[in-house]
Amino acid sequence: MKHPQLWQMAAFLLLILPTSLLAEVQRFDLGASDWKLNNHAGRKISSVEGVTGTVLEITGDGTYSNAWMLPGVSVEKIRENKNVGILRFKARRTAGSGGGMTGMDFANFDIPITNEWKTFSLTFQIPNNRTEGTIRLGQWRIAGTLQFAEVELLEATPGFADNGLSADEFYAPGEKTYSFVSRWGHETGNYSRSLADVRVWYNTHRWCFGKNSSLTYRFDAPQRDSGRFFGGTFQCSVGYHTGGTLLVETSPDGENWTLLGKLEGVGSLETALPAWEKGIPTLWIRFSQPDEGSLQLYSLRWTGFLAPQETENAENVPPGTQTLTEKGNTYFWELLRGEPGFPVPAVADLPKTIPGEQFFEKTIDWKNPAGKACQSTVRCRYYVSDYYREDFGYALSGDDSNGSLWWCEATWKVTPRRRTPTQKGTFCQLFAARNDRESIQIVRRPNVQETLQSVTFTPLKNAAGDQISAENIDLRQVYYHFVENPTDSTGVNDFYPDALPPLSLPARLEAGQNFPLWITFSIPSGTPAGDYSTVMRLTFQSSEGTQTEEVPIQLRVWNFDLPKRNHVETAFGFSPGTSWWYHGVTSEEDKRKINELYFQLMSDYRISPYKPTPMDEYSISFVVDKEKPENSHAKIDFERFDREMERVLEKFHFTGIQLRLPGMGWGTFHERSGPSIQGYGEDTPEFQAMFSSMVRQIESHLREKGWLDLAYIYWFDEPDAKDYEFVRDGMNLIKKYAPDLPTMLTEEPSVKTIAENALGKVDIWCPVTPNFSEEEAKLCKAKGERFWWYVCCWPHAPYCTEFIDHSAVEMRTWLWQTWKYDVKGILIWTSNYWTSNTAFPDLNQPQNPYEDPMSYVSGYSVPKGTKRFWGNGDGRLYYPPLSCATPSKTPNFDLPVPSIRLALLREGIEDYEMLYLLQEKLKKATPEEKARYAPLLEVPAGITQSMTEFSTSPQPIYEHRAKVAEALEALSR
Repeated sequence: MKHPQLWQMAAFLLLILPTSLLAEVQRFDLGASDWKLNNHAGRKISSVEGVTGTVLEITGDGTYSNAWMLPGVSVEKIRENKNVGILRFKARRTAGSGGGMTGMDFANFDIPITNEWKTFSLTFQIPNNRTEGTIRLGQWRIAGTLQFAEVELLEATPGFADNGLSADEFYAPGEKTYSFVSRWGHETGNYSRSLADVRVWYNTHRWCFGKNSSLTYRFDAPQRDSGRFFGGTFQCSVGYHTGGTLLVETSPDGENWTLLGKLEGVGSLETALPAWEKGIPTLWIRFSQPDEGSLQLYSLRWTGFLAPQETENAENVPPGTQTLTEKGNTYFWELLRGEPGFPVPAVADLPKTIPGEQFFEKTIDWKNPAGKACQSTVRCRYYVSDYYREDFGYALSGDDSNGSLWWCEATWKVTPRRRTPTQKGTFCQLFAARNDRESIQIVRRPNVQETLQSVTFTPLKNAAGDQISAENIDLRQVYYHFVENPTDSTGVNDFYPDALPPLSLPARLEAGQNFPLWITFSIPSGTPAGDYSTVMRLTFQSSEGTQTEEVPIQLRVWNFDLPKRNHVETAFGFSPGTSWWYHGVTSEEDKRKINELYFQLMSDYRISPYKPTPMDEYSISFVVDKEKPENSHAKIDFERFDREMERVLEKFHFTGIQLRLPGMGWGTFHERSGPSIQGYGEDTPEFQAMFSSMVRQIESHLREKGWLDLAYIYWFDEPDAKDYEFVRDGMNLIKKYAPDLPTMLTEEPSVKTIAENALGKVDIWCPVTPNFSEEEAKLCKAKGERFWWYVCCWPHAPYCTEFIDHSAVEMRTWLWQTWKYDVKGILIWTSNYWTSNTAFPDLNQPQNPYEDPMSYVSGYSVPKGTKRFWGNGDGRLYYPPLSCATPSKTPNFDLPVPSIRLALLREGIEDYEMLYLLQEKLKKATPEEKARYAPLLEVPAGITQSMTEFSTSPQPIYEHRAKVAEALEALSR
């Protein structure tokens, strides 16, 4: 199988399509008898508001799947035209929760469905061995009701970016490399410009292989360099396997194949491609499964060298300098009216103001190969990621002959090549309370390569002469991480900003590439309120000479203080061992220095570790009395623990202490271990005596020190129903002897478990955010129980998450949701998850969290060497220094590096504290003041209307925050 080089020919091929191949839309009558419900509950409804025609409804109870099916749908013409199919319909949820399982029998898509009608466009390539298919509109084990309407099947012509690359292709001119990164499951579905032959079926984000199935790609080398591949690296992974072998083969011509490797179970194949001395213009990759069994291909990534490796550029560049890869794109054009075979329009300037699915229409006048004048009206369906929106920022005045300078608030993510804003601004403006921190971004976009030589600030002072010291201005640069595998449909394959290392000068800036500076102002307690100003001076050096830019900055200091210790509780995992490893320290003294660096960072960003005394926990020894078992007991030395706790609470203002209970047992939904002390099980009198002695002493000591309210016992994580009895027995064991020791459980307290006390006495409930229920929370709070909640590898969109490839505002909005739903604390399982010992089992080659932002699954019986995804940035809110991005061989005491997500989490915590202060002020306010200001305690729908409906623009937050500040100043007079 051979075809012309698509790299140069993509647009030309569309010009010579036969005029008889008119793209037709197939619209379906949902009331027709051909639509069949395959099992269980469902019905047809003839009239429903908001849609036209018959509606198909389907209901599940959480234990089965069912669907409406339409067999015998022709897809032959779409396949023959080498176009893609789009199944378009509307769907909504009328009861319960959960999404749909939809699409064709050869291309399934699991989709999120909300209670509002929404149009879905499922894009797929037709398998080469299929001429017809079955439409499926259904659900998989959801407890709820879904409705579907206005179903149609159409074909669309793919078009690509101006550089000829599709959305899964990348080109690095400086490095002379071409990369393909699979992006199955996004708006392009399973389609790729490089797909040559498909004989497998597709499911949401993976290819599914049965016996005698195969999948073939053909990759053409870009013509801008040599137009040939001279070698490369290859990686693919199987994420599901019940039998069979995945054969991976490569070929330079599509005829002569060489086995690259095999996968006979769940795991990854990583290998070097052959070195072709003279280069090859195309590379073919074929996956096949000849045996009985089922397996699924989860990812494919390969990089081709476009020049012999010895010619690579070895130029030294300043630390943190990043040359960004040029990426492709894919758009699908639907013919609305006129002649087929139209030339694909240029798409570089499609509107990007509004995020989400967009449609762009264009009428094209063109001539076919015979010279006949033709006209076609076409429509492009395209998706604007929130990451690409351009409705923010302000261009600053000044000489922009060598480049532009602009600024924006911190709660935006600036893409590497985002255009300079059209909106003008003569100065930067920000607002902060005392004991508050507020950040902005100053962005340089040079026209030619240049270096930033220096950055200075004039004294920050007000009209009365009051000054804020320069040591309260923190200057950082923004580091971009390439997201190879987007976490969910929100993300895209591109470079995302996250790490905030200190600015290292001189800094090299690339032509046409944004270089954001992250500037944070810290306002000390005691600072007089008022308007402060400073001028930031930046000096640039290029081949055009030296250029100095001045940026005026105005800071309003509000007349109130934020508390040093949060009222919203925070619990964030922290692995000292991981930080010691990356910093290359081994002695106790050096380990303590590293701990101090990270605890200072956590304190600066208002979060607390689970364990604030990791090297000074109370020591416990157990004494067994064999003659009188009931006299067995625990001896506890609190001296070191007390000294360190007093110090860290005073210095870092942490809000919690996870208690250590040796012998308690532990568990997760995956595995567990029962209680045991010195070999004595829970049923023995020795265990009961020693355990009761231990917990009673801990409870008494914490009460005496005033720390009981800070404490929590977190001994079991995310139990399933099968674990409830085990959890209940453990909770009862604690409460039997120490009823006031607070217990915490990462689980949602369903009404059933509350009524039956199935989980024992829980003092702090901590569900993952999608499982939070206001109804259940009210029942628990009535019993004096508290509520926290958490995010981790789940949820995905449309919830607020911690992922790098989500909008910047989400971490901040999460705290507004925390206030809205009266949740008292937030938790994230860890904060320095820089590598996975499952995905990177070689301790000499762990993950570099700067180069690879993905957090890979670790444990849970996943085979060593397997790369499964938890999400980009999951459990990684700060980074090791750039100087030890991989573990240092010698002790390194450079400061840890925060992230944009951590900075915006802090902004959200500070917002929460402002609302808390207002609530406290109103307790002593006059009736008139309460009537005026109490409504400000309600979170506006413009910020967040529900857990899944919130603004991705920070503007509503800034507006309401200003009103809260105005009220606090008025009530403080």
